[in-house]
Amino acid sequence: MQSRHSPPQLQTQWISEHLSVRHGWIIPSDDPIGAYLTRAVARAEIAWADIVKAEAAFENRPAPTGIFVPELYRQDAERTRREGARQPTSILSLFDAYAVEAKPSPATIKAWRGCLLSLIDHLGHDDASKVVKSDIVGWKDALLMPVEGKPSRSQSTISKKYLAAAKTVFGWAERNDRLATNPAANVAIIVPSKRRLRAEPGLTEQEARIILTASSNAEPDTAPLRGFGRRWIPWLCAYTGARVGEIAQLRAQDVFEHDEGIWCIRITPEAGGQKANMAREVPLHPHLIEQGFLKAVAGRTGPLFYDPSNHRGGTAGNPQYKKVAERLAKWVRELGITDKELLPNHGWRHRFKRVARSVRMDHEARDNIQGHAAKTEGDKYGGTSIRFRYEEICKLPRYQICESS
Repeated sequence: MQSRHSPPQLQTQWISEHLSVRHGWIIPSDDPIGAYLTRAVARAEIAWADIVKAEAAFENRPAPTGIFVPELYRQDAERTRREGARQPTSILSLFDAYAVEAKPSPATIKAWRGCLLSLIDHLGHDDASKVVKSDIVGWKDALLMPVEGKPSRSQSTISKKYLAAAKTVFGWAERNDRLATNPAANVAIIVPSKRRLRAEPGLTEQEARIILTASSNAEPDTAPLRGFGRRWIPWLCAYTGARVGEIAQLRAQDVFEHDEGIWCIRITPEAGGQKANMAREVPLHPHLIEQGFLKAVAGRTGPLFYDPSNHRGGTAGNPQYKKVAERLAKWVRELGITDKELLPNHGWRHRFKRVARSVRMDHEARDNIQGHAAKTEGDKYGGTSIRFRYEEICKLPRYQICESS
């Protein structure tokens, strides 16, 4: 049975035509009386549905309502007029408008645009106002199917990327009166728990030693900055717990001496993409300085681990420091760290947290150092001092490795 706000269904048209034939009414297709008759039949269907529902529940028939009052017909006519004047609303234009306001990272813009292009390809059109919930469900189901011999996308990827993009953009459009509803709002996908055979998400002691030993013995290759990255990025990750991308985008000016005489690195969105989009200053562990990190970066300018002049047409959505991180992960795999359940770069972040807990590092300090969100509203106030963070980071035990002669 049709709702009070949906366009006439086929059976409603049939009933209207039957009444016309039975009573000998000749109604031209463009005569307003035809639309009037169809609306009257539709409203009668609604009234009859209410009666049937009441009788099926052994309740009294509902009292007559004002379902046929002129005001409702006027509202129907106004709704029809608005729908007739509606212009197509491009899904991509909505995304562009959302991006202007929300200012997501270049990487997010690139990824979400690809997700929405996938939706457009599935729909066969780019009109957001035509999209309904069943379209999103069909798209979700299609994403689960393998294509051209390639494995299907994981439920987690579909949930966190594809559906997230659609829900966010359509939700923004609804809240800003650009769409009547968000067709993706209540669409969900079951993400089964992964079967994990690895007990530790971070690098083990042995894996850390293998990487840091190779790092300390790294030789410059045909690309000197690549060798420089192998030499220092793993050690910086080990003693700061930073994301590898945050270290890979460091610039020479981001290594500085604080007013208190403590050497630090500054991790800032000014240097590139950053998840929290907030700068933080991390004291350098004494072992890094003893190994000669400050001497290694002295006199350098610009990015430490890549050359901007070799960007080869790279974009904001695919920055050079991301390539640095990808090459480093590949190198770690070549060292024999092949467990697929371990993320070779992100493993340092997990390991830092575990080691920090084992040495009783202050929880606020370790969150400040790693750029993790405060746990409570109170923790958001004041932060921690550089001196305090330095004292806490010095609690980390030194990594002992075997350097080649």
